[in-house]
Amino acid sequence: MRVEIKRRLPVPSKKAFDYLSDFRTWPMWYSGVLEIVDPDSAAWDKKGDSVRFAYTLLGRRLEGEAFLDVVEEAEYVKMHSTMPMVGEVSHEWIYEDVDEGAFTLV
Repeated sequence: MRVEIKRRLPVPSKKAFDYLSDFRTWPMWYSGVLEIVDPDSAAWDKKGDSVRFAYTLLGRRLEGEAFLDVVEEAEYVKMHSTMPMVGEVSHEWIYEDVDEGAFTLV
């Protein structure tokens, strides 16, 4: 199954990219993510980097891991995650500038 959502955001794409790529912010905006597990051993800059996270599903606290597959700064991110009760999920984020102060995220 593929789900695609396109949103226009009123910030420069580089600023949004920097925020979304900082795994320490994930619990603030990523639905269901409770915390980053062992953030000192996590990395999210280049292909092969990974981040362990705790999330909630059906009232249970579970742990998963996200893996960075492709990163092109402020343009494109492809990643996948593995999570108990969910399995493997792939994600793609495409950053498209609208103007200097806004972009769309697909």
